[in-house]
Amino acid sequence: MKKVLLPCLIIWLLLAVSAFAQDYSQLKQSDTPNYTQHFLYGKKVKLIGNLSASGVPGYDTERPAFLSRWKGIYTENIKTGATFTQDKYDVFNVMEIEATDDFYQREGYGLLPINETIIKQFLQDYVNADQRQRDGIWGKLQNYNNFNSYGFYTVEDEPYYLVSQLVAMAGGKWVENQVSSNDLTNMSEVKGTTNFVLSPYPEINSAQIINDQLEVNFSAYGYTKRDIILTLTNGSDSKDYTYSNITQPTFQTTLTKAISDFNQLGTENLKVILNDGFWRYAEKEVTVNQPPTDNVIKFALWKGNASKTLTQDMVNHKAGGFVLHSYEYNPEIEVVWDGTYGHNSSVGFNKPAKISTHSVIDFDLHQYRMNYTTETLTMENISEVSSPLIFYIMDSSGKRLNRYQVNQGEKISVPIQLGNKIHFPTPLEDEGYWDNAELSVYGDPATIKNITSEQRKIFDNLIEVAKDN
Repeated sequence: MKKVLLPCLIIWLLLAVSAFAQDYSQLKQSDTPNYTQHFLYGKKVKLIGNLSASGVPGYDTERPAFLSRWKGIYTENIKTGATFTQDKYDVFNVMEIEATDDFYQREGYGLLPINETIIKQFLQDYVNADQRQRDGIWGKLQNYNNFNSYGFYTVEDEPYYLVSQLVAMAGGKWVENQVSSNDLTNMSEVKGTTNFVLSPYPEINSAQIINDQLEVNFSAYGYTKRDIILTLTNGSDSKDYTYSNITQPTFQTTLTKAISDFNQLGTENLKVILNDGFWRYAEKEVTVNQPPTDNVIKFALWKGNASKTLTQDMVNHKAGGFVLHSYEYNPEIEVVWDGTYGHNSSVGFNKPAKISTHSVIDFDLHQYRMNYTTETLTMENISEVSSPLIFYIMDSSGKRLNRYQVNQGEKISVPIQLGNKIHFPTPLEDEGYWDNAELSVYGDPATIKNITSEQRKIFDNLIEVAKDN
């Protein structure tokens, strides 16, 4: 009986291998992508690659595997919430054959054949990749052709690539797997869902030259470490500005450069190109804005009355108060003050308002409680706004000793001595804006050079309000 069965088994295996080779050959030559390797359902195949996620060391470990059908959910969760559903997301499940193998709930590998048509169509359908990004990722894959390349696998000696790594190369990431069925008798049944998050394309919010200074405000997104490159070009020459090793999912900043930094480009017909590190791009023409000759603002820091000095009579007493950040325009000396006030009587919250001959606009209002001893200050943030309360401990001369941050609803205790000052800085002061000011007004730092376009809009509104009768 065994003599009869053995030849039959050999013939069956040969037919199975032949069928696999024929199906895969058709898949590779097809112009129509087929994401599912449906011809593998119910078949045991040879899988080789990095199985460290299953606890097996090495880059080229071999295990038998079988194919199961899952669903893939891809969600852009930063801006739009758009979701793309892949109803047939195939997962290769490695099988335990060694005594040390223990793959429970970590045996699945979502893979796609390394086939240009399939890879590019997958990126277009589920990752929202445009042609430029699809070409960039496919070009990168040409270098990922051996087991030392993370994400590279073979199935029956044919090259495959890890779907989660494709998503990461496109600016997204894997989130979780949710198992829905462990029934291995029906291999075409959906066994679970794999969830991914995606990131949106970059944006250049503004690009302009004003007061002999280039300002480019932009936003870039992504879930893996990358280098973001801003390229300034006049069509024939260019200059790059690189932000390296960015890890924040949302990276928003303003590039500020004096025109002397790119003299070779001039200031005419300039364009800025943003590469977010994932082969996604944004472009914008640079506008040149000449500031008006009148109403040139001298912008000075005013600390208001939001500094307190710890004296003996305050020890073991509880106190509280408000910190209101404001800009105030004084037309008599043409100065906009940047200050924090120790009161809550906001008259121009987020909108300019007139007070006598001045105009004012108020922003975040924080409220706090504090308690002193001779050695300790306890500060509690009881604000309605969610932004943290920032304060400094300064010596009697005004030199900053320490900076502290208290989140909404929390309190901290910090060391303090008699004679120390508690100072609530403005956001500009806290970010070091005033450290290199070129002017002084009434002994406080001031500038007419380092005013951004966003600030200028606010100050122009303040000036107009102050002019109204």
